[in-house]
Amino acid sequence: MMDFNGFPFRVWFDSETQQWEAMLLDVPDAFVSAGGSSPEKAIEELRIAWDLCFEGEKKPYPAATTAA
Repeated sequence: MMDFNGFPFRVWFDSETQQWEAMLLDVPDAFVSAGGSSPEKAIEELRIAWDLCFEGEKKPYPAATTAA
């Protein structure tokens, strides 16, 4: 499974678009989502979107914080 630096993600079927959607939750200063024909494809596309969000950035990928 892809870890997305600890950020949780959600996958659901969108009946309006007739495709699976995947979205990362709680990423600061970014909205990262993608769609695909299956849950696995949506997650694969989400990984590509995650990488593209930070491609060329001088700072590292953000990491999720955990509650104490």
